[in-house]
Amino acid sequence: MGQFIKIGLCTTITCPEREKNKITRYYKQFDDFITDFEKQTPIKSNLFNLQEENNGYVFTIKDELLAPDSLNEFLKDFFNDIYDEDHLKTYCDPLYQDIKTKQSAADLIKFAEEKDHINFQISQSRSSVSAPFMENIHLEYEYIVLYINGKAFLECYSEFFAYIEKLIAARYTTHLQMGAIKIFLD
Repeated sequence: MGQFIKIGLCTTITCPEREKNKITRYYKQFDDFITDFEKQTPIKSNLFNLQEENNGYVFTIKDELLAPDSLNEFLKDFFNDIYDEDHLKTYCDPLYQDIKTKQSAADLIKFAEEKDHINFQISQSRSSVSAPFMENIHLEYEYIVLYINGKAFLECYSEFFAYIEKLIAARYTTHLQMGAIKIFLD
């Protein structure tokens, strides 16, 4: 089937029991694991609620991050850096309207599961955190996909590259060379 490039808003991180046991074994305190986790990923644990379930850990995004007004404000900024005006009208304006009708974080996640919008659907992945003694702690992630590219959209890499170029330019604002940087496939 092929692979896709996806950018997602993480809603759930699960640490199964077998991986929780590694945390207990290799870290004196859970906060030490969180420190390693945050060094190795841009995800901030304070944006999630932590629960112990099924002898593992589950981090769930805080409801306020999925509040319709706040989420739409974020999405408008995010999508403006990716899509041109025509794509914003086609793909994003209907999404903003649908989000406004949702009453809770649970409603928004259920809505994403329905996959009514290409830029707002649920997806999963796995990743690991490197722990002491060369051990990996495998975590399972669930996201609301905000951007998907690849396969059928292969000719649209320019949108993704333009987004990355904007991020790089914002990071290196003091360097004149940024005015000559371009991302490309070869």
